[in-house]
Amino acid sequence: MTLNMLLMLDPSHGALLRVLGTIERRGWVVRDMTMRSTDCEERAVRILAHRKALHAGSAETLMRHLAKLICVREVAQETHTQPLAAAAVTALGNRTSSGTQSPYYAIGAVR
Repeated sequence: MTLNMLLMLDPSHGALLRVLGTIERRGWVVRDMTMRSTDCEERAVRILAHRKALHAGSAETLMRHLAKLICVREVAQETHTQPLAAAAVTALGNRTSSGTQSPYYAIGAVR
């Protein structure tokens, strides 16, 4: 099973580490992830995760556990199926008119 999520995180120290640890401990493997900062100092993180073969946990349970973390402001399941790495590469290639880099940052991709 594949799960595509969008999370809004606080800018607190270790927030991303807590989210990734929760995902891994609940029997899911992160396959792709992108992050961007928002205007109100939040971090929007898109995560594509696959459930491990012998794990029976549901996507709803994982999202409920993530929502309980103090650093997570919002969790939503996304429905589009475009590979996140391709979207991140496209966003990273875009530059603003002033020549600065796009606010999207590729965190990593595991294939």
